[in-house]
Amino acid sequence: MLGKLASIVTLTQELKTLSNEGRVGGWGMTELPTGGGKTKRWILIWTATPLRLCDSLSRKDLPPSLKKSKPASGEKRGKVLKLGPGWTRKELYGVIKGVLDDLDGCFCYPDAVCQAQQGAIAKESRMQEYDQAMLDVIVTQESWIRRARRAKLHAPPSTTANDRHPAPDSASPVEPLLMAKVSIIEVNDESSAHTRTGLTVKLTWTYGMDAVKFESFAMFLLAAVERKVELCRQSQSQ
Repeated sequence: MLGKLASIVTLTQELKTLSNEGRVGGWGMTELPTGGGKTKRWILIWTATPLRLCDSLSRKDLPPSLKKSKPASGEKRGKVLKLGPGWTRKELYGVIKGVLDDLDGCFCYPDAVCQAQQGAIAKESRMQEYDQAMLDVIVTQESWIRRARRAKLHAPPSTTANDRHPAPDSASPVEPLLMAKVSIIEVNDESSAHTRTGLTVKLTWTYGMDAVKFESFAMFLLAAVERKVELCRQSQSQ
């Protein structure tokens, strides 16, 4: 906890350097409420592991004076996909899952969504539980980059899904390259909170040390999903 703004600025620069060197994982800061007085207190947070901090803990509601000091966002959102006939979270989930399943070394865990589709979550009030936590994704290799995808096109076809997604060997565990949470978010009309205008896909970085790799993965996934959605719409209209 710190009480001088100059100290925050100095220490955040050091944390940025340590983060770039891979010596610090997630880090951030938050301002403590002080009852409206002139005295201010700030909290610096960091981890020595690849665990990331959510934006609400690391960079939310900071004053303009700290804009240059706060860490980069660990969230990426795609464009708003307009709702149309036959398009719900379920259809968009299928598109996302298809893109991820096609990546080597990518493992998805659709906990709450799977339960909802099987009827375990019947009440509409509880159906909202999976909106913000739809898929937990673990990536063990850079299979989304263009070089890897080109190599895959020229490789012999895999006979089973296990060939492309081998189960992790407990005797020789593979360190995850990154982990992320994929969510489907409803976007409402600003003039009416009850009018839905579309859906958007959000990625939240939860584990990893390389921000460039997360951004690259997020950009690939969002672009691939948007392309597939557009192709599906075109085929439906024909």
